[in-house]
Amino acid sequence: MICLTKTKSIERIAQEIIKGNPVILPTETVYGIGVRYDSQFAVDNLFTIKNRSIHKPISLHITKNMLKQFNIANNLQILCDRLFPGPFTIIVESKEQYGFHSDDIYSGKIGIRVPENQIFQQVLEMTNIPLCMTSANLSEQSSGIEFDKIELNNNIVGMNKKYCNQREVKEAKIKERFEIQHEINIPRNKAFHKEIFGVENDGNVYGKESIIIDTTVNPMRGMRI
Repeated sequence: MICLTKTKSIERIAQEIIKGNPVILPTETVYGIGVRYDSQFAVDNLFTIKNRSIHKPISLHITKNMLKQFNIANNLQILCDRLFPGPFTIIVESKEQYGFHSDDIYSGKIGIRVPENQIFQQVLEMTNIPLCMTSANLSEQSSGIEFDKIELNNNIVGMNKKYCNQREVKEAKIKERFEIQHEINIPRNKAFHKEIFGVENDGNVYGKESIIIDTTVNPMRGMRI
């Protein structure tokens, strides 16, 4: 059984990210489900949880301070400074293969997003780990703008999917300390994580349109989604 569990503790969410487990976080557009960017096993799991085509890469969600580690061309820095944080995804050329399924062919470009939601920002500032994140819904279905209505894959092999939204983890119960790790080695035979923690913030998830700007074509191309 996979449970979707609310927590008010960003420390708990940070712990889940560090361990390579999926988490649900609010953005200014919709709720997103994400995993740490540097665990290929976790990224592959995310495609399954979403029932997402392996040929649809997942964008990186970061803070503005993380932009420099992805070697964005100097001529795009001004664009990033103007648009981020906000409801924009910028597609850039990159030698770093992040957000792609292990069975897909890397295209040579990645999508980068910097949400302005304060909870999202606080979590990533705590972990300093970028996320591969996409909307918290089944692919091709309506995006989640209410936490209690989020639906994910009901057909993961060997598991029965069930929601347990009524359970909340109280912040006061999360007392343990944790160390921030940038490298992770998750065994390939690790089972799907059965409990997905998330932070409810419906009042600040506005369902705005998101705009994708592809800087790899000339002229640049924008698309609303």
